[in-house]
Amino acid sequence: MQLTCPNCGTHVPADKVNIQQMVAVCPSCDSVFKFEPPQEKIKRRKVKPPPQLIVPETDGDTHLAFRTNFRLDRSENFISYTILSLSFTVITVLMLTKFQASNTTGVIVTGVFALISLLLYYGLALMAYNKTHIEMDDTRITVSRKPLPNPFNHTQDIGLAGVVAIRCEETPISKEKGFDTPRNNVWAETEDARRKMIVTDVTEDYALFITQYLNEHLELADDVDVTHLTDNEAAADHEQLSNSLVQTRTLEQ
Repeated sequence: MQLTCPNCGTHVPADKVNIQQMVAVCPSCDSVFKFEPPQEKIKRRKVKPPPQLIVPETDGDTHLAFRTNFRLDRSENFISYTILSLSFTVITVLMLTKFQASNTTGVIVTGVFALISLLLYYGLALMAYNKTHIEMDDTRITVSRKPLPNPFNHTQDIGLAGVVAIRCEETPISKEKGFDTPRNNVWAETEDARRKMIVTDVTEDYALFITQYLNEHLELADDVDVTHLTDNEAAADHEQLSNSLVQTRTLEQ
């Protein structure tokens, strides 16, 4: 660390620096001044893609795909649809048995229950089989769920004009209810601090990797804090760097 006198601009040698008290004496003008310790800058470690998040290895493509970011047996929607599907299936079978030789009205009612059962099973298929695809080119980010069509879930286009960063944050309801597996939103932030939502309700490892991946490909600043996700090797590197700095300061004394 090279100190410069704030009074006359002279470089201060190591023997004129007191590391313990963080003060130095200028050899030219005898000014005594305090200084701040150097900040230890540690290179951020990249987040690895979650096991079920696919990054297709196609030249020139920026593309992410994942079926679901949490276990289906812990999804309230999936469990509810499963229970309703089985219930309507049982009712349909019972009504078919009862009304198979009955009047037209009974047949119509049975058909309605059968149709509802099929729609519920299709809803299960949408959750279990469809993947969320995040694709990006020079002008936009496209988010879609496919391959099965869903009339209530349309393809979303997020324009990149004015976007300064991709960010993520835990959702308000996740913070409020203290979920065991926190849920996060990922959005594109514009110059005027507006948010263009990309994906919602994803787990932290998905949110951090998506944010990191899109920032890298957009060549935007990536200030996502992933220090709590670093492994033992990263912790060891940090400790080694800290020890080296301590030894350097001791030698300077």
